[in-house]
Amino acid sequence: MKVDIPVEEYQKYLQHRKPMVWIDRVVEAGMNDKGIFGACKVVVEEGQLFLTEGGQIRGTSAVEFVAQAYGFVRACYQRENDIPYIAKRTFLTGIRSCQAQFGDRKFSEGEELHIEIQTARELHPLFFIRGQVFNADKSQEYAHVEVQLYIGD
Repeated sequence: MKVDIPVEEYQKYLQHRKPMVWIDRVVEAGMNDKGIFGACKVVVEEGQLFLTEGGQIRGTSAVEFVAQAYGFVRACYQRENDIPYIAKRTFLTGIRSCQAQFGDRKFSEGEELHIEIQTARELHPLFFIRGQVFNADKSQEYAHVEVQLYIGD
């Protein structure tokens, strides 16, 4: 389902708060045969924690983009489908792979990133998530990440 919802709408589902929340909007949330999938937007603003002093995006930030995107997409799907479960504990428990090529490029104020996520496998309470980070029109892929998350009570 296509949506365009600010992440503030999902704060009760997640433990992160500003300035640690890097995702701005959920733009797609759904379920397929593998599990939750969807997409989020990030708007680059000066001073954000994922930026270096020179305005470059740290390669390791791709891991957090994907993990947060999954959390917000999952919260969106749960809310839109009246699923009341709110996890008491969520942790990033593993990085299976991370290939990031943000390079030395300085990102401009207001520039957007597009993050897509797909559940690869569920072994409750562990979830294996694949994600990609693109520029706004998806003409350039900056990162491909696979993470392992613990979501439980």
